[in-house]
Amino acid sequence: MIDYNTLLKLGENMNYSILLNIFLLIASLVALWYSSDKSVEYSIKLSNLFGLTTFFIGFVLIAVATGLPELAVSITSLWSKVPGVAVGTIIGSNLSDVSLVLGLPALFIGTLYVKQEDKLHLLLMLFVTSIVMALIFIISPIVPYHGTILIIIYAVIIWWLWKTESTKIVPKEKAIKLLYENNNNNGLLKKITTATKLSISLIIVMISSKFSVDAAVFLANKFAYSLEAIGATIFAVGTSLPELALSFQSVKQKEYSLAFGNSFGSILEQATLILGILALGSPTDSIKIKPFVPIAPLMFLSYGIVGYSLLKKSKTGKQVGLSRIEGAILTLIFAIHVVYYFYFSVN
Repeated sequence: MIDYNTLLKLGENMNYSILLNIFLLIASLVALWYSSDKSVEYSIKLSNLFGLTTFFIGFVLIAVATGLPELAVSITSLWSKVPGVAVGTIIGSNLSDVSLVLGLPALFIGTLYVKQEDKLHLLLMLFVTSIVMALIFIISPIVPYHGTILIIIYAVIIWWLWKTESTKIVPKEKAIKLLYENNNNNGLLKKITTATKLSISLIIVMISSKFSVDAAVFLANKFAYSLEAIGATIFAVGTSLPELALSFQSVKQKEYSLAFGNSFGSILEQATLILGILALGSPTDSIKIKPFVPIAPLMFLSYGIVGYSLLKKSKTGKQVGLSRIEGAILTLIFAIHVVYYFYFSVN
């Protein structure tokens, strides 16, 4: 079996190491996106086959599964002792999962409307995420006991959403169809086959994340970019592709609450569960947030724009959502973020 180091040596011998790593980075991010998407699909199918509850499928299994790219990059970064990549990915994804995941569909498709009954849960997720991210920037650096608190916060929010029976806001459009799909073949063979496919998908997630982190570290050193900048831009976009694809799919079908739930569920999970796991597992006993302070104004501006879109009303009193203009502003905010990190955050 050819591993990353073997490929790198081959590339160096041919003087193509930079091109090889660029190719590996792109290919591994595509593989990470595709395998994560398949992991979610097989997770839903397997849950359905075993007769698991809607809560488990919607808010536990799917929530974690859709965060697989960020989680995989975080674990791989810890193994490679480059936690800056993971932190950049998490915080950068928190910006992209709002500015791009909601901004691009609004910009290219049209206004994203919100149902009145969904507004409370969405605003709660956005409010909690905003408070958590503000405290993270203030408290920095993050230590292991902070990680424990973050994980507890995530568990409490998930419990509250379950108790209020808001299981319809799930970050996966396919889940709605699969949850109520008539599955007449619940035999052992079907379960084993689906479990095997899920296992293979998860293995590919981990392998592709390992290759992507290794390639990113190499390129960062070659081009004098900080690992934090690579994580906050390239990995932030790459790991947000599943959420972006789901949002476009949901908006096209006019399932706007799913698009918002997809975005808010992702940023809540990253700010609490995944960052908490990273803090607990960090080899340095602390996670530095200072390199990512420039993201904060853009992040909270994005939160504010989306929060405003949930609260505003038209002159007729009907609910109005995220408009095309607001979508354009959100997209511009992320573009500013990328330009800053690539042109002003050089080692």
